[in-house]
Amino acid sequence: MKWLAVLRMSVLMLLSVGVEFPTADAYQAVGDTSSPSSLTQRFQDGVAAKTAHETSLPQWVQYWMKFMTIVFLADVFFVFHQALSRWILSAVMASTTTGILIGVANNFVGGVLHYVFWFPLVVYIFWSLRNEKVEPFSISGGWVTLTFLTMTTSLVLDAWNIGRHLVETT
Repeated sequence: MKWLAVLRMSVLMLLSVGVEFPTADAYQAVGDTSSPSSLTQRFQDGVAAKTAHETSLPQWVQYWMKFMTIVFLADVFFVFHQALSRWILSAVMASTTTGILIGVANNFVGGVLHYVFWFPLVVYIFWSLRNEKVEPFSISGGWVTLTFLTMTTSLVLDAWNIGRHLVETT
């Protein structure tokens, strides 16, 4: 049941700005001992670092990140109808949760996480669209196409950030 606690916190993180995460005492009050206080504290610290980093970014980047959040949250409408939506949700939550747990507060590590979790998915989405595994003119197909374009654009921006970071540090 630890995965459920992590999933619950990840969903809250995606939906929240300034929402307070449950403490270990709150978990114990409802009989859930699967989340130690260190994990809760780590999430709180990670969200604080992520929020502080995001607010320091240029305004257009903040708008882009909000747009991506809206696109990815729309996944909940399709997750029960197609397997591809479940893969997309899993990849987004895995990259977000991993970033929070390791305390990502820079574009380099965030970009690397996107490549680790998103690049294989983008290749699979491309293959699915190319081989007509997804109906492109349906609502869910349109959402998959929008998600593909959003992730691909993000990966291009991440490549630029990763390259810039590597040039600056060498």
